[in-house]
Amino acid sequence: MATRNGLLCYDVTRNQYSVMMTGQGLLDDVICGLVKDGHGDLWCSTMRGISRIDGHTKEVVNYYAGDDWQGNV
Repeated sequence: MATRNGLLCYDVTRNQYSVMMTGQGLLDDVICGLVKDGHGDLWCSTMRGISRIDGHTKEVVNYYAGDDWQGNV
């Protein structure tokens, strides 16, 4: 779930919640939008750019306006 305080994640198998924030690699703690793609990856838009979270490894890759995006938002 996208929140103003990071990405709230729920692990069904463990029945536990966790939060991903800048400390875990996201560009910003305020998540503006969230979408899951056909590969199982999560894309989080923030005011500082877009973060892609690999659905299998949980690795975070960040994209900025300098990466040929129109802007950071």
